Amino acid sequence: MAIEVTLRGSHIVRGALGREYSENTASDIDQDMRSLLEERHEIARQLLTATRDRLDQLVQTLLRDETVDETGLAQILGPRPQLVMEVLHGFNA
Repeated sequence: MAIEVTLRGSHIVRGALGREYSENTASDIDQDMRSLLEERHEIARQLLTATRDRLDQLVQTLLRDETVDETGLAQILGPRPQLVMEVLHGFNA
């Protein structure tokens, strides 16, 4: 069984018996993955920083009530972005 990944337009196949690509390719893959993770980490950090007040309000609500339903989340955090709704719908399909 092989694992297949598409990364920046390059198709990569890793076989069950071992790596089927060179050290240079492995290094390129590692660097691309590192760059992608660092970029996404920065986006997540900026998002959390920008919404800190809402997250603090959510924490206070959870400490007080122990649970928050979907309506309560929407009141505190605002409506979900359309992309999130599309992704969630895809997972539920």
